[in-house]
Amino acid sequence: MRIGTSGHPDDDELDLEYVPHKTMFEEMCEENAAKVALVEHDVCEKRKTLEGTKARVGCNEVATTSGTRGKK
Repeated sequence: MRIGTSGHPDDDELDLEYVPHKTMFEEMCEENAAKVALVEHDVCEKRKTLEGTKARVGCNEVATTSGTRGKK
């Protein structure tokens, strides 16, 4: 049996001290969340622009054609 010195763990012992730094995964998640927030803001602005365009044109032509893109 080995007895470790206080404050000096042996090489084969686990160091269970909590390290408060972020992992790469956590950093990537935060970066992606920031990117998603920017995209959501852009989508909101484009929707406002589309609604304004529809109101000026006075018809639903813009709304009906935008939903058919990519469909055959």
